[in-house]
Amino acid sequence: MAKTDDVIVDETDRAIVRELLKNARKTYKEIGEIIGYTTMGAKKRVDKLLENKLITTTILTNVKEFKLHLALVFLEVRNAEKLREIFVKFEKCPSAIYVFKTLGKYNLIALISAEDEDTLESVIARNFSIRTQEGVWSSEFYPICGIFYSPFLPMRKDACQKASDKSPCGAYCVTCESFEKDKCVGCWTTKHYKGRFKNVQQAKARNQKLSKPAHSKNLLPKQFYFLEKELKMDNTDGEIIDGTDGVIGRELLKNARKTYKEIGEIIGYTTMGAKKRLDKFLKSQLIKPTILFNVKEFKLHLALVFLEIENDEKLREIFLKFEKCPNVIYVFKTLGKYNLIALLAAEDKDTLESITFEKCSIRTQEGVLRSEFYLIGKIFYSPFLPMRKGLCHKDLDKSPCDTYCVICLNFEKDKCIGCWATKHYKGRFKNVQQAKAEHQTVRR
Repeated sequence: MAKTDDVIVDETDRAIVRELLKNARKTYKEIGEIIGYTTMGAKKRVDKLLENKLITTTILTNVKEFKLHLALVFLEVRNAEKLREIFVKFEKCPSAIYVFKTLGKYNLIALISAEDEDTLESVIARNFSIRTQEGVWSSEFYPICGIFYSPFLPMRKDACQKASDKSPCGAYCVTCESFEKDKCVGCWTTKHYKGRFKNVQQAKARNQKLSKPAHSKNLLPKQFYFLEKELKMDNTDGEIIDGTDGVIGRELLKNARKTYKEIGEIIGYTTMGAKKRLDKFLKSQLIKPTILFNVKEFKLHLALVFLEIENDEKLREIFLKFEKCPNVIYVFKTLGKYNLIALLAAEDKDTLESITFEKCSIRTQEGVLRSEFYLIGKIFYSPFLPMRKGLCHKDLDKSPCDTYCVICLNFEKDKCIGCWATKHYKGRFKNVQQAKAEHQTVRR
């Protein structure tokens, strides 16, 4: 068993986590059948994990299907007070997916999203962008051209707007030159937003301004269609998203396990109607209900590693080698001085150092010309991250990257706890068999 202060995680919890990672909406009955519990017993176990804030259920957004553009922004802020001001100012910014406080030349690294390249540039480089804030000494910008090994990211927005006059960072879109020249679609949260993901009210208002009759499909903007009595938007060249889907998305972001009855009451549908709408939404692969892990509660240590790989062939080899590595949360293919940026996690600082310098490290692979390492001190604005493990083990002899832990000097000297996926792992999150074997050894 593993213990995080007074919270104990056992093999049953890991089995639950493994199932919720695949589908956070899996019923208590289905979970109970897998773990050998009654429906009520399974509910109590799931509720305990959620109440202890070890995990949270939410939805991830398919960046590829929604055709979102991503970038990493590195900022050097030399004043601690100014750094805090930036964190506070962008706390409710829908474009900022993650903001990390790091140790290194750059002490703030943000993952930013936007609908198109022009808007991404505007969000990053214009007057109210995160790069132009007072106190920023220097910055770098890395457009992301690929995400491995999953296209799903947690987003701090959905297809709905709050219709405010100003954006959360205090910017007034209509006075921005980029907005006026259609080089930026505006902020998702404002009524001035003119991008693809409009709500029904915004779309109707825009449609009324058209000089030609609204009943003709051909005279409408390309992304709008009338279906029955509801105006809907084609956001993904195939999947049609409307205001109701936006409301469903917003509710699932808060709690992916919300019942069909609860969702139906919110959107004004029957339970069966809500089920049909949600099932259709999930079938489109635009969103994925899953769980995120509380990095703070599990006391995990994080780092960002920047790599320059000599050619595409070596880049592909590295992607394939670390495809099933449980320590790798995200791998981004980027445009810039470094063409690969990885987000890593480990149980302690010694292990984090080991997986960034030893044979199992992504930095020591053939084809890496140079690299940088940034230790993450804090995550804003949420401690929850998607992990590629569920505290589960496959009891492998070698790690997924083909490294044998027991011949590693760091492992022998207890400077590394080993890979989560192997039977040699000796960290906090042991499975039942490992814990029993260790206990019997101690007794002898």
